[in-house]
Order: sequence, then structure tokens, then C-alpha cells
Amino acid sequence: MEVIVGKGLAPVEAYLNIPDIIRICKENNVDAVHPGKAAIEAGVPIVPGTEGPVSDKESALSFCKTHGLPVIFKAAYGGGGRGNGALFIEKFIERPRHIEVQLLGDKAGNVVHLFERDCSVQRRHQKVVEIAPAPRLPKEVRDRMTECAVRLAKHVKYENAGTVEFLSDDTGNFYFIEVNARLQVEHTISEEVTGIDLVQSQIRIAEGMTLPELGYTQDNIHCQGFAIQCRVTTGTVLVNGPQTPLATNLKPADTNHPKVPSTPIDAVPRKGFKDILRESGPTGFAKAVRNNEGLLLMDTTFRDAHQSLLATRVRTFDLLQISPFVSHKLSGLYSLENWGGATFDVALRFLHECPWQRLEEMRKKIPNIPFQMLLRGANAVGYTNYPDNCVYKFCDLAVNIISLTLILTPWYKCNNFEFELKKLPFYNYQRAEIF
Repeated sequence: MEVIVGKGLAPVEAYLNIPDIIRICKENNVDAVHPGKAAIEAGVPIVPGTEGPVSDKESALSFCKTHGLPVIFKAAYGGGGRGNGALFIEKFIERPRHIEVQLLGDKAGNVVHLFERDCSVQRRHQKVVEIAPAPRLPKEVRDRMTECAVRLAKHVKYENAGTVEFLSDDTGNFYFIEVNARLQVEHTISEEVTGIDLVQSQIRIAEGMTLPELGYTQDNIHCQGFAIQCRVTTGTVLVNGPQTPLATNLKPADTNHPKVPSTPIDAVPRKGFKDILRESGPTGFAKAVRNNEGLLLMDTTFRDAHQSLLATRVRTFDLLQISPFVSHKLSGLYSLENWGGATFDVALRFLHECPWQRLEEMRKKIPNIPFQMLLRGANAVGYTNYPDNCVYKFCDLAVNIISLTLILTPWYKCNNFEFELKKLPFYNYQRAEIF
């Protein structure tokens, strides 16, 4: 008997329609729901396990002899006094690697793979580092794995982009985990090594185009070089330690909060480029920059982070809380770009704060790092052209706090900001960068 879950709904709504699944199960007296056996039917290897609960020692021993040790014993119902004693046995995969194969399928039944990604570095069941193609994966294993992924997709008549995920051990064996029927975050590294735009391909396939019409056949899809994606996460990383507070005598509330690195607030931060600029002027500053043998970094966090990601949320109060840490721990920065453009506008119009006062307060907390701003020609820091005298007055005030000015102008038309170059007192604290 076949029934349809989520009839009339979009794919995502149908897939996640748990009430409809439960309703169908109740109407048909279903006592268990299985995720499906398509991989088994397609001949794709899965992690070996017993078909049902192990009833005696002989059955357990036979399974272990067939598939080898180590194995996992899984309770049917778990603990808490609610178990029933039934145990399943499953092969334990030692030193597993998480390898996933990127696929594209069309309505005509064509399926191609875009090679694989290694997503083994994970934290809290979330991928952290992804590499394409998977390093140190033997060609023979890669060929078998990609062939299995394509075979499974063809078996279920898969359309559009998707990923088949496997666990791979160090002996050449691999086992099916699941299919992600969507475009994953890490799809970009597959795009990098194959040159295929997966997002555009999805749209074209949805329009009805076939893979050959798009120029995609397995023979002309090649992997060139490597691509790496790394996700930056926050939190307290505890290596080889207890994963829960239960292993300590502390209450959970005492261990759930990460410790913020302490900063000697009252101590004087190390000298930075702002100190050089203040003591030696532009000539000494330029000399220090030329003589610097390391990498000079300009940090845009104070501008881009709250301009683009948290546009109306990060207030002066919040910026001041982290300013002492920046002053002490990042004293070697070339500059902090913390003003201009949308930052000025957001502070003034949305947060109802004085952008000038913000700079003054931040300078008290960060006395050793140059502040840098973005100046858009005749637009200054707004979104329209301003009269010359308005921009002149703005420059007169800005040089009291801003050390470096980044001047942008469309189409490289220097005459758009020529009057600013004349007004900015470069002999004092200013240096212009023309992009």
C-alpha cells in the first residue's frame, strides 16, 4: 500500500509534516516508522547490524565473527526502568571519516557527481572544517563511493542538487549515512574545485533543462586543486575532558557559561601605531610602516560587523565593553576601521546616538590604535551629495579623532574628491588611500 505524505504541499513542508505522518500511521495501524530501505535496495553498503534483537549468545557471537570487533550493543528502549532487555548489535566504525558526495540529477534520469568533500572535523555534530576533494582518499575508494552515490540517486529518480553522506574507515570500507536533499552550506568548495555553479544549475534544472543541455556529463567534470571551508564558532572548547557537567561536582549553572579572558583594565596598553603617529607625526608613522616586517592588519569589525550583520543592534555601550580587550590584545593593529558609511547613519538615525561621541568614548578606551574611516567623495558619510562647505566642515571635525581616511569614489574619478584632498590636513594626522 502506498500513501502520500503532505499532499499538495511544497517539498519542505511535506517532508517536515510530522502530524500528517502520524495521522497516516494511526489510520493504517502502523506500529513503527522506518526511514526507508532505498540504499539497501540499490546495493549501497550500510553499517552492518542485526535484523532484530539478539536472542542468545550464539547469535551475538556469530555476528561478531562475521563482521569483526568492535561492535556496539544498542538497547531497544533505553534505561530509566522502561527498557525491555532487547539488544541490537551494530558494527562499530573505528576512526571514521565523514565523506559526502555532491550530486546533480535531472528530470530525464541523468545523475552526475561533483566528487566528494571531507567533513570529518566536527563539533557538537556540526561540521567545522570541510575539504574538497577528500585528502588521502584512495582513488579506488573514491570511485566506488561516487559510483554508489550515483546509483542510489538514479534508483530513487533523484532530481536537482543533493548530497549522499558516508562513513569511511581506514581499511577502504565505507557505509551509507543519509541523503541531504538540499544544497548544503559547504557546497561552495565543490563549486571551487569543479567550476560548476550549483545554485545556477538548480535553477536551470528546475526550469526543465537536462544535464547534457547544461553541458554536464561525467566525462567532462574534473576536479582541480583543493578548496577548504572553515566555520568560525564561539564557545569553550574542552579537549579530551568531560562533555557534560555531570563529571564534576559543580552545578550545571556554574559550568555552562564560557569564561571571558580577563583584561587588565587599569594597566596601560602596549604602544601601537597611534602612539607613533602622535609622537613622531606622519613622517615617523610612514617610516614605522615601511620598516615593519610583519603583516599589517586593518580590523573592520567595529564597522562591518554591526553595519552588515547587526545593523541596528550594536550600540556604543556594547562597543565600549570590548574596547579595552582590543586595546590590550590587538595593540599591533595597523588601524581600526570604525566609522563612516552606514555606521555613521545607523548610529544617528536608528540607534539615536551621537556618532561623534561614540568616537570620543572609544578613543578613551583604545588610545594606542589608529582609527580609520570611510569617506565617499561628495557623499561623505551619507547617501546623497552634500555641498562643499558641509564636507569641509565635516573634515575639520573628523581629523580631531580619525587618524586614517579611506576615500572611495566611483569609476576612479579623482575630481569627485579633489576638494576633500585639498581640505584634509595631511600634514597633521591624515593619510589618503585612493581606491
